[in-house]
Amino acid sequence: MSRGTHITQEQKQKIYELWDSGMTVYLHIAKEVGVSDSTVGKIIKGRYSDAVKICPKCLHESGREARYCFYCGNDIRSREELLAISCEKLRGMIVHLPENVRAEFDGITREIMGYLKEKGA
Repeated sequence: MSRGTHITQEQKQKIYELWDSGMTVYLHIAKEVGVSDSTVGKIIKGRYSDAVKICPKCLHESGREARYCFYCGNDIRSREELLAISCEKLRGMIVHLPENVRAEFDGITREIMGYLKEKGA
């Protein structure tokens, strides 16, 4: 098998199986499957990408629920998370608007919040 960048679904599945069986050295998995060790790393990291956040400043990993990087303190919240926070603040301000305007603003923020919830924010 070639060591190119293209990987089949069977190869990907084999990488997962070897990883799950306890083989955690990328080079060993790569030799077994017939791909590069960097490809194995990308496949394994991609499998767990939803479980962690990568800090754009220092490139360290933090938990999915983290707001700030454990290593450098950088804000690692996604744009969707920050928008959701802003929407909640806006909804809190809406109660102070005149009744005739409040319903329209409330409807708009509910629509935005629904969209953000669908996106996982």
